[in-house]
Amino acid sequence: MRHEEYSHIARILHRRLSPAYIHRPHYYRFRYRSIMTSPPTPSRLAPAQRSQWRFCPVTVPTEWVEDYRPSKFHPVHLGDLFKDGRYRVIRKLGYGAYSTVWLARDEQYDLNSFPNSVAHLFLCYHRLSMAQASHHIPKLANIYRRIGCYVALKILTAQSTVLEIELSILKTMAQSTLPHRGKKHVITLQDYFKHRGPNGEHGSLVFEVMAPSTASMVECLPKPLISKMGQEDRYPIWMSKSILQEALLGIDFLHQSGISHGDLQPGNLLFSVADMKSVDEIRLLQQEIHPTSLQPIESQDGKVGLWAPKYLAVNQPLTEFVS
Repeated sequence: MRHEEYSHIARILHRRLSPAYIHRPHYYRFRYRSIMTSPPTPSRLAPAQRSQWRFCPVTVPTEWVEDYRPSKFHPVHLGDLFKDGRYRVIRKLGYGAYSTVWLARDEQYDLNSFPNSVAHLFLCYHRLSMAQASHHIPKLANIYRRIGCYVALKILTAQSTVLEIELSILKTMAQSTLPHRGKKHVITLQDYFKHRGPNGEHGSLVFEVMAPSTASMVECLPKPLISKMGQEDRYPIWMSKSILQEALLGIDFLHQSGISHGDLQPGNLLFSVADMKSVDEIRLLQQEIHPTSLQPIESQDGKVGLWAPKYLAVNQPLTEFVS
């Protein structure tokens, strides 16, 4: 290439990188085309063939990654906040065809409870005035931030037809004044709100925290408690009787409230957990305790969209906290 050609190219590059050039309309058209690297909005319909999959296959046991699309699952990451920052997600508890369930911390509970309860008890116990205890308060507050009220946050798929039915039933149970022993064996709704995300508007239900179901907990029993039936593990007789008694009491309460369960099976019978208000949050954080349970997902075209999370979390039920 001759010297004149080099000079000509240099003049063109200089002119195109100059401030005068970047204010021209065609510069903006060029930049707009260059940043359009995100994938198009996915279809609301599930892919009919494997060739239509948007993501590389995920081999860990989680919800189907292709269900992260408009009208389906909301993409959740550990640490996400819901309801104006009140609920902070710290762990995944489970998933189903129409929802994902997460362990969350109720930050509003912590803020309201600290000044009037823990601090007051601390001062009374040590018989200190506020002036004398001023240097203890920051340390006490730091400890209290690590404990608190935990809830189960169930995030339904967008535009789920299950929402209105389930919400109506849960409200009926929560408002029931029927004096029945079975009421304490039926989970009650604590809060409800709607959350808008990239895949639509999601009904979100807040419950008390529960342990694994009777379907999976049998796999975690200590060996002395396991009763064998053929090649399968079974609950011991005394525990089976207790589970059935409490389940029947709960069902009777529902029937007397005019409600039929409709899907009674071991997967829907949950164990309760011990009081978790004094549990240090560090013992519950999924990314700290089970970092390998977070499976990164990759798109087939290498592009990053808003409709799916960066990773899928494997269920981490609260087996160690069963009461």
